[in-house]
Parts: sequence; structure tokens; C-alpha cells
Amino acid sequence: MIDDLYRDILLEHYKNPRYFGKLENADVKVREKNSSCGDEISLSLKLKTNKAKLKSNIQREREEIGEIRFEGQGCAVSVAFTSMLIEYVLEKGLSVGEINHLGEDELLALVGLDRISPTRKKCAMLGLSALKKAVGEIK
Repeated sequence: MIDDLYRDILLEHYKNPRYFGKLENADVKVREKNSSCGDEISLSLKLKTNKAKLKSNIQREREEIGEIRFEGQGCAVSVAFTSMLIEYVLEKGLSVGEINHLGEDELLALVGLDRISPTRKKCAMLGLSALKKAVGEIK
């Protein structure tokens, strides 16, 4: 069960999503779609270091994300979860490796939940799926 505080936070992120919009000169652009409901997220990110300078896998794993933006349309759950996820990643300065290790449990805890219904889980994890896909494309 979600309490009133987190419900208000989720609604605020849905109505006024953080980091929503285009990112010019992105290093990576990806698109993810939830085929069961039609939610769609396009995510762009830019690394702190010039992508061409990342020669080894170790460098890529340690690299921090400089900017992230997302666009798309979806339900309150997919938009709010994506907004909160991106805000968290950028505020904490997470590295590519740390993003690769983020899981569903961490995302649910971030938004104040311990579980979510199976029908809403795909919506909630859409942004995480897009983010992991994006960092996976950093070569």
C-alpha cells in the first residue's frame, strides 16, 4: 500500500516530470515501449567524459552520467518512476556500473514501495529498462 506522502510525490513527478525533454548531442539514445499498454519512453544520455576517450571496460563502468533526458508518453506510474529514477541517478552521480546493478527492489524503495502489482510492474520498470539499455550501448 502506498501512503499519502508517496502518492503526492508520484503525482508531482507525473505532472511535472524532472529531466523531461530533448538532449542535444547525446552520446546514446534509446527507446523502450511497454507493448501491453502502449507506454513509450525515449531516453538520451550524455557522459561526463568524451565517449571516444573511454578505452577500457573498466573506464566505462566507472564513468558517470553527465546528463539524461527523457520524452514519451505513458501512465502516471511510468512517467513518475522514470522521473524519480533519473533524478536519483544524477543527484547521486551514479556510474555506469552502479546503474547496471540497479534492480527492481531499489527502484521500488526509491519511490517508497515494497511491492507493486504485476500489471503495473512493467510500467514502473520502463524507465529502468531504458536506462540500462542506454548504458549498455556505451562502447
